[in-house]
Amino acid sequence: MKPQIEIFQTNVSDPSKAQIILNKIERTYPKYEVNFDLEDCDRILRVSSLNPIDMSGLQGLLKHFDVTSEVLV
Repeated sequence: MKPQIEIFQTNVSDPSKAQIILNKIERTYPKYEVNFDLEDCDRILRVSSLNPIDMSGLQGLLKHFDVTSEVLV
């Protein structure tokens, strides 16, 4: 089975904030693999899962942390 992968452009620039967000995503969605690439100009958040990704829930979680996110195609 091929994983679903979503890539988000974010406004996260602080590594410690990124880690807090990653920890929350991993606790909320334990089957997701997530990481930030803060070196990228778009401050990428990558999410992959063998299960469907809960886009509205994930974006709501990011909004809770005052993170703006936009899905990149």
